[in-house]
Amino acid sequence: MQEKGDSIIFDNSSSERVEEFKYLGTKLTNKNCLQEEIQSRLKLGNACYHSRQNLLSSRLVSKTLKNKILFYTGVKLGRLH
Repeated sequence: MQEKGDSIIFDNSSSERVEEFKYLGTKLTNKNCLQEEIQSRLKLGNACYHSRQNLLSSRLVSKTLKNKILFYTGVKLGRLH
């Protein structure tokens, strides 16, 4: 691997150096700062939970079904409080 200015050369391939990029859905930075990634994931989780709030607060939906909804959307009851 060889560095040249704003690019990196590896196996005769050149890649541009960037400050941040997404890889497999995770934001990677040149400073290895995870704070922005954590904040982003918290916002996405809150958005998911609040988008189902009407359904979860309905008395017409059984508790079993509510638990399944929470499980499949990645939210567990212990984390809601």
